[in-house]
Amino acid sequence: MSISIKKNNTKVKDTMAEHQWDSAQLTAVRALAGRLTRSELILFWLSEMAQVSEERFNEWLSDISKFSKQELIDIIHELGPEAGERFIQKFSGEKKGVR
Repeated sequence: MSISIKKNNTKVKDTMAEHQWDSAQLTAVRALAGRLTRSELILFWLSEMAQVSEERFNEWLSDISKFSKQELIDIIHELGPEAGERFIQKFSGEKKGVR
C-alpha cells in the first residue's frame, strides 16, 4: 500500500490574515484607530468577531477587557484586510467627539 502526498508550495504565512494586508491600507487603519476611543475599538472588534463565530466572540469577550488601547490597535492586522475595509468605511467620515 502506498500513500500519495500532495505537496502545496503555498507558504502558511501567505494564508494568514495578518500577511495579506496592503501596507497603505494598514497604515490608514492604524491612523484612524489612533484617533478613536478604546471603547469604539472594542465595539468594532467585538462586532467583527461576532460575525466570525460565537466561539471567537466569546474568546474575545473574555480577553478584550485586558487589552490596552495600543494593544487593540496592534491587533488590527489579525482581522485581515476585509475587516480593515469595513473599519475605514465606518470611521473615515467620523471625527473624534463628533457623531
